[in-house]
Amino acid sequence: MLSKRVYPFSRSLTTIIQRRSTAQLHGKNFIGFKLSADESAKSRKAYDAHRKSPVLEDIKFYDATKSEIDEALSLAKKATKPLRLLDFDQHVEFLKRIAKEISKIRDQVINRAMLETGYSQQRVEKEFNETLFQIEEYVC
Repeated sequence: MLSKRVYPFSRSLTTIIQRRSTAQLHGKNFIGFKLSADESAKSRKAYDAHRKSPVLEDIKFYDATKSEIDEALSLAKKATKPLRLLDFDQHVEFLKRIAKEISKIRDQVINRAMLETGYSQQRVEKEFNETLFQIEEYVC
Protein backbone atom coordinates (compact mmCIF):
# COMPACT_ATOMS: atom_id res chain seq x y z
CA MET A 1 0.00 0.00 0.00
CA LEU A 2 1.34 3.44 -0.89
CA SER A 3 1.97 5.49 2.20
CA LYS A 4 0.09 8.79 2.39
CA ARG A 5 3.11 10.27 4.16
CA VAL A 6 5.60 9.18 1.52
CA TYR A 7 3.40 9.61 -1.51
CA PRO A 8 0.50 11.93 -0.64
CA PHE A 9 -0.74 12.55 -4.18
CA SER A 10 -1.12 8.90 -5.19
CA ARG A 11 -4.85 8.83 -4.55
CA SER A 12 -5.27 12.20 -6.23
CA LEU A 13 -3.69 10.78 -9.39
CA THR A 14 -6.24 7.99 -9.45
CA THR A 15 -9.06 10.50 -8.88
CA ILE A 16 -7.89 12.66 -11.78
CA ILE A 17 -7.67 9.71 -14.15
CA GLN A 18 -11.11 8.52 -13.07
CA ARG A 19 -12.59 11.98 -13.61
CA ARG A 20 -10.98 12.17 -17.02
CA SER A 21 -12.29 8.73 -17.93
CA THR A 22 -15.89 9.69 -17.21
CA ALA A 23 -15.80 13.23 -18.57
CA GLN A 24 -16.19 14.41 -22.12
CA LEU A 25 -13.22 15.91 -23.92
CA HIS A 26 -12.83 19.56 -23.04
CA GLY A 27 -9.55 20.64 -24.63
CA LYS A 28 -8.07 22.07 -21.44
CA ASN A 29 -4.74 21.20 -19.86
CA PHE A 30 -4.28 19.41 -16.55
CA ILE A 31 -1.71 21.35 -14.54
CA GLY A 32 -1.20 19.49 -11.29
CA PHE A 33 -4.66 18.63 -10.02
CA LYS A 34 -6.60 21.36 -11.80
CA LEU A 35 -7.79 22.21 -15.28
CA SER A 36 -6.20 25.21 -16.82
CA ALA A 37 -6.87 26.91 -20.12
CA ASP A 38 -6.20 30.46 -21.07
CA GLU A 39 -9.07 31.24 -23.42
CA SER A 40 -6.83 33.76 -25.20
CA ALA A 41 -4.15 31.12 -25.89
CA LYS A 42 -3.77 29.62 -29.33
CA SER A 43 -6.18 26.75 -29.86
CA ARG A 44 -6.99 24.17 -32.49
CA LYS A 45 -9.63 21.60 -33.28
CA ALA A 46 -9.12 17.87 -33.68
CA TYR A 47 -8.79 16.60 -37.24
CA ASP A 48 -10.65 13.61 -38.67
CA ALA A 49 -8.01 11.76 -40.69
CA HIS A 50 -10.54 9.86 -42.83
CA ARG A 51 -12.72 12.81 -43.77
CA LYS A 52 -9.72 15.14 -43.97
CA SER A 53 -11.63 17.80 -42.07
CA PRO A 54 -11.98 19.08 -38.52
CA VAL A 55 -13.88 16.80 -36.15
CA LEU A 56 -17.48 17.93 -35.95
CA GLU A 57 -17.24 18.90 -32.30
CA ASP A 58 -17.20 22.31 -30.81
CA ILE A 59 -14.07 21.61 -28.74
CA LYS A 60 -11.03 23.82 -28.83
CA PHE A 61 -7.77 22.27 -27.66
CA TYR A 62 -5.74 25.00 -26.00
CA ASP A 63 -1.99 25.29 -26.19
CA ALA A 64 -0.36 25.66 -22.81
CA THR A 65 0.83 29.17 -22.06
CA LYS A 66 4.35 29.90 -20.86
CA SER A 67 3.09 30.33 -17.29
CA GLU A 68 1.20 26.99 -17.47
CA ILE A 69 4.34 25.26 -18.73
CA ASP A 70 6.39 26.87 -15.94
CA GLU A 71 3.84 25.74 -13.35
CA ALA A 72 3.78 22.19 -14.74
CA LEU A 73 7.60 22.02 -14.65
CA SER A 74 7.65 23.32 -11.09
CA LEU A 75 5.10 20.73 -9.97
CA ALA A 76 7.00 17.95 -11.76
CA LYS A 77 10.19 18.98 -9.99
CA LYS A 78 8.40 18.89 -6.62
CA ALA A 79 7.04 15.40 -7.39
CA THR A 80 10.50 13.90 -7.88
CA LYS A 81 11.37 13.88 -4.17
CA PRO A 82 8.38 11.77 -3.02
CA LEU A 83 8.89 9.45 -6.00
CA ARG A 84 12.51 8.86 -4.97
CA LEU A 85 11.34 7.88 -1.48
CA LEU A 86 9.20 5.01 -2.76
CA ASP A 87 10.62 1.56 -2.27
CA PHE A 88 10.50 -1.05 -5.04
CA ASP A 89 7.12 -2.50 -4.01
CA GLN A 90 5.57 0.97 -3.87
CA HIS A 91 6.88 1.75 -7.37
CA VAL A 92 5.38 -1.50 -8.62
CA GLU A 93 2.01 -0.72 -7.03
CA PHE A 94 2.04 2.82 -8.42
CA LEU A 95 2.74 1.68 -11.98
CA LYS A 96 0.15 -1.09 -11.75
CA ARG A 97 -2.45 1.47 -10.67
CA ILE A 98 -1.57 3.65 -13.65
CA ALA A 99 -1.97 0.68 -16.01
CA LYS A 100 -5.29 -0.22 -14.37
CA GLU A 101 -6.66 3.30 -14.77
CA ILE A 102 -5.47 3.52 -18.39
CA SER A 103 -7.24 0.23 -19.07
CA LYS A 104 -10.51 1.69 -17.81
CA ILE A 105 -10.53 4.26 -20.62
CA ARG A 106 -9.36 1.81 -23.29
CA ASP A 107 -12.35 2.22 -25.63
CA GLN A 108 -12.26 6.02 -25.43
CA VAL A 109 -8.55 6.14 -26.18
CA ILE A 110 -8.75 3.64 -29.04
CA ASN A 111 -11.75 5.31 -30.69
CA ARG A 112 -10.23 8.77 -30.44
CA ALA A 113 -6.86 7.60 -31.75
CA MET A 114 -8.52 5.90 -34.74
CA LEU A 115 -10.47 9.08 -35.51
CA GLU A 116 -7.50 11.42 -35.34
CA THR A 117 -4.84 9.20 -36.91
CA GLY A 118 -6.83 7.25 -39.48
CA TYR A 119 -5.15 4.07 -38.23
CA SER A 120 -7.09 0.83 -38.19
CA GLN A 121 -8.61 -0.47 -34.98
CA GLN A 122 -6.20 -3.40 -35.07
CA ARG A 123 -3.18 -1.10 -35.23
CA VAL A 124 -4.40 1.21 -32.45
CA GLU A 125 -5.31 -1.73 -30.21
CA LYS A 126 -1.85 -3.18 -30.80
CA GLU A 127 -0.21 0.11 -29.77
CA PHE A 128 -2.46 0.36 -26.70
CA ASN A 129 -1.69 -3.22 -25.68
CA GLU A 130 2.04 -2.64 -26.18
CA THR A 131 1.88 0.37 -23.88
CA LEU A 132 0.27 -1.69 -21.12
CA PHE A 133 2.70 -4.55 -21.75
CA GLN A 134 5.67 -2.19 -21.38
CA ILE A 135 4.35 -0.93 -18.04
CA GLU A 136 3.78 -4.48 -16.81
CA GLU A 137 7.21 -5.67 -18.02
CA TYR A 138 8.90 -2.69 -16.39
CA VAL A 139 7.42 -3.54 -12.99
CA CYS A 140 8.38 -7.23 -13.15
